[in-house]
Amino acid sequence: MQTTLCAASTRPASSSRHSSKLGGRRASKLPEPDLSFAARDGEGNMEFFALFGRGENKSLIAAVDQNGFAIMYDLDGRVVHYMANPHKPRKFSTVSLAVGDGLYVMDRCLHSDSRGGFEALTFDKSDWTGLPYWRWHCLELPPYVHEPRYKPTTIGACTVVGGSSIWISVPGVGTYGFDTVRASWSPAPVASWELPFNGRADYFPEYDQWLGFSSETNKLCSWDMSAATGSSEPVLCNVFEDVEVPHDWTLESSHLVRLGPGMFCVAKFFERVFNTENSEGFIFRPAESFVVLTGLMLKPRDNGGKRLEATMHKCRVYKFECVTTGCIY
Repeated sequence: MQTTLCAASTRPASSSRHSSKLGGRRASKLPEPDLSFAARDGEGNMEFFALFGRGENKSLIAAVDQNGFAIMYDLDGRVVHYMANPHKPRKFSTVSLAVGDGLYVMDRCLHSDSRGGFEALTFDKSDWTGLPYWRWHCLELPPYVHEPRYKPTTIGACTVVGGSSIWISVPGVGTYGFDTVRASWSPAPVASWELPFNGRADYFPEYDQWLGFSSETNKLCSWDMSAATGSSEPVLCNVFEDVEVPHDWTLESSHLVRLGPGMFCVAKFFERVFNTENSEGFIFRPAESFVVLTGLMLKPRDNGGKRLEATMHKCRVYKFECVTTGCIY
């Protein structure tokens, strides 16, 4: 199975506001990609990680296939770079976060004996040539995986707090913090509550807020986590309008892509399963996969306040002929 990355330019619609309903619009096929990546043997999955890089410009993307072979691509320079393979193949889903100049990758479901379940990709000098290059480092697993009664549980949410700390929430386990400067975990949960979003939420300094998708409604929201403590939960600041989809579509995942200052693309992946009967009377349940891409502009509503004004732009619906594991728009 091939994984396709699509690079597409965006342009605001002629009208500043558009309906949040898909209505009867038909799904289109995705345009031809500028560049495609495939697993080394031509089959299987590739796991793509968060954008990262040195300094403020995060233009690098890395991917690993199920056999552990890695590749890195510079979106700005349009160059493929050689990179070392991680210590562990990524056969299953991961969470990834860019912190400082490094990339931190963790199995979404950790096991106590999982060497390489948590790794950092950093730009270091070689031990024998003295030349810098990107290399992987194994990091210690969070302490909860070593608890006697621990059963492998999926990480529900993650984010970066204070510029150098990684916070993860595991349902029924708690919220733990990893200090990337000291390379160590908090010995106990940093909070009595779970992060209020699904997957990853990112901090945007221009708003001084974290943007992500609510774990309750799956709507795009923003939170103020600057004052969050062990007993005080993040403050919900904004809930943004969502696109209405057919009732028989099931949401698979949601992603927020920053396109430029104040400009975003909301990408939501859906699946539709339906019954069909063949000539012999057998009933099958084939599935269709869709992605809904919505342009969004965000700007502060008042000086120094937390309220954000959202303007929804063009919305496009695309149908997948096959399942892909990673797309960039």
